This record gives sequence, C-alpha cells and structure tokens, in this order.
Amino acid sequence: MDMAGNRPVQWIEVSGDAIDHNLALFRSIIRPESSLLAVVKANAYGHGLAEVAPRAARTAQWMGVHCASEARQLRRLGLKTPILVMGCVPPADFRDLDPDVHLVVSTEASLEWTAAYRERTGTSLGVHIKVDIGTKRQGVPVEKIPAIVTRAAKLGVEVVGIAGHFANIEDTIEHEFAMLQLRRFHDALDVIRGELGEDPPFIHCSCSAAALLFRETDFTLYRESLSGPHPRSIRPGGGASLYEYFHG
Repeated sequence: MDMAGNRPVQWIEVSGDAIDHNLALFRSIIRPESSLLAVVKANAYGHGLAEVAPRAARTAQWMGVHCASEARQLRRLGLKTPILVMGCVPPADFRDLDPDVHLVVSTEASLEWTAAYRERTGTSLGVHIKVDIGTKRQGVPVEKIPAIVTRAAKLGVEVVGIAGHFANIEDTIEHEFAMLQLRRFHDALDVIRGELGEDPPFIHCSCSAAALLFRETDFTLYRESLSGPHPRSIRPGGGASLYEYFHG
C-alpha cells in the first residue's frame, strides 16, 4: 500500500504451471543421464525464492544461486538438492555451508578461502573451475588452468567441475562467436582432463538458449534460468514452445 493506505495498482502474478511446463520441457530435451540445474538467484529473478525453488526442485536435480546467503536460505526452506553458488564467496560468508554446496571459483584466493573453511569446520566443498571462454566476466584463462588445479590439489580442495558461459548464444542468426566459445570450452576441458587424469563429474556451459538450440553443448549439467519469458520463436526441434512465467 502507498502512504495514503491505497491498494497497489501494480503487481505481478507468477504462473507455477508455466514454471513446471518449462522445466519439464528442458528435462525432456536434455540427455537423460545429465542433470538439470534451475537457476534461482536474485530471489528467483524476483519471482520469489520461497515460492519458486521448492516447485523447481520437483523437476531439477540442482539449484543454482549467486551467493552463499541464498544457499543458506534454500536450506532453511527445506531443500536438500545440491546447490551451485555461481558468484564469488568472500571469506566472511563461509559459514553454514554443507558438503552438497558447490562453489564456482576462478581465483586462487577463492581456493584458499575454501580450504580455510574446511580446516575450520571439517566441511569440504567441491569446486567448479570457471573458465573464461570469451564472455570476459569471470573465469580462468585456459593457459592458467594447470596452475589453479595444482594449487587446489596442494590445498586439498577437490575440483569436481568445469564451467563456462556463453556471451550471445541466444542470437539465433549469427552463431560464429558462440561456436568459437564452444571450441574454447572443449580446449579447456582437454586441459583439465589432463591435469586431473579424468573428466570431472560436472561439466557445464549450457544455458537455456544453448540447451534449446545446440546439442553440441550437451555435457553433464545444464543451467536453466528461471528469469522469465523466453522468445516464443525458439522452439526445440520445432516442437512445443516455452510459456511465459508472469503477467501483471
């Protein structure tokens, strides 16, 4: 209400059925042996974390958030799914994180903070190395992967994943840069495979648009954003379309 006690004239209604439909659609098009991660960061993109996350967990095997406080909030909501924290976790925020909380890291400092948390609490957190494949927002250059994997081993931090992020793969007309980024991700995977002696369990660079448009981005984990409506022109294989989440 406003200061005069009047009811608001603006509101948003979120369709739970649309969320169910879209997640089920993504679940149906990705590889059966792969896991689906529902990104619910920033209060589920404003849709309401408490309302959206439990519903998304019916279909998605993972939850993705930006910060450690969101991971703790999911646990308070009773969700027991693995959680991927995709943003940087500063030292002061390493608290009340269980072993099913994984961290995306791109600096040696983050590895050191993760190791310090294990020493302090006895809880080991798996890390996913974020590789810069051209988005220039966060990530380790491919040539520096050996150094960061070696540092993780020395600190006793387990590298369980590798992550990348596309800059414009939703551009349905020009795909050259997206394919360049995919080649860079394969290069990074080759390097980390060589360092670890095997593939890490969690390999992911596929976002919503990539999962819809390019089977070449199929790996072991998919990040599906619950940010809102998707372009109606994007239909997987010309089949069922995605539904808009809200109106107001």
